Amino acid sequence: MLTMEQLTFLPLAIMACAFVFLMSFFTMLYATLLVGVRAGAGINSTEERALSWAERAGRANSRFGLFLVADEFRSLRRFYFGAWLSTIGSGGLGLLLLFMAGRT
Repeated sequence: MLTMEQLTFLPLAIMACAFVFLMSFFTMLYATLLVGVRAGAGINSTEERALSWAERAGRANSRFGLFLVADEFRSLRRFYFGAWLSTIGSGGLGLLLLFMAGRT
């Protein structure tokens, strides 16, 4: 059972989670674009334009796979997955708090 002090704190916590969710969502978008640019996953070179769409997609996937294992992308991997985890975590915590607020 929630006490009166917890009930007054709940809307503030929900607003904080919403703010963190928005900031981490935009950070996640930036990190995704940064991975695409740095790893070259979205880049089609002139010699690749003559290939079929499946071969181009396979090469882009291979470059993204390189991002996942190469040591030169270690800090970018941490940034990328940290942004995704913070978005999922803050969204989940916000939904949990909303659920608790609705139960009272």
